[in-house]
Amino acid sequence: MVSAFSEILKTFPNSKLVLAWSGTGSRERIITKIEKEGIQDKVLILHKIDVSLLLSATDVLVLPYVLTIGTHWFPHTLLEALSVGVPIVTSRFEIMQEVIEHGKTGLLVEPANPKQIAESIIILLSDEKLRNNMVKEQRKVAKEKFDSEKVAQQYIDLYKEVLNG
Repeated sequence: MVSAFSEILKTFPNSKLVLAWSGTGSRERIITKIEKEGIQDKVLILHKIDVSLLLSATDVLVLPYVLTIGTHWFPHTLLEALSVGVPIVTSRFEIMQEVIEHGKTGLLVEPANPKQIAESIIILLSDEKLRNNMVKEQRKVAKEKFDSEKVAQQYIDLYKEVLNG
């Protein structure tokens, strides 16, 4: 993400990168990379935050997963973003493709590919119509597929099926 952001600054020099940690990965390695790129004044590193508040203030949410650890069962941050309505760039993993339709509800990139991440962010920042359409489609998907009452009913149906053999 840091490498991609350095590329984005060439097109959008007033951009800011806000990093929130999941608890995995090397924080020191990322801070070293930020310093090496010389972009410390453009990066804000957060600690524990209200996710929905952060998402509602975000122009583009980037979830640059390299592995699906933490998202294997359910990509919570992705689902929160859908319900809030924020343009999304995330890694092309099966679990993400169950939620994101490339070009419609978000943009999918190959894992660990800073060039694709940067290109996708620039596309979204440059195309307001695309961003607005994406947010509209995300909210529709969130309501149709991930409404809490529907999900709860699916769990009830599954438990009944298991109990009844």
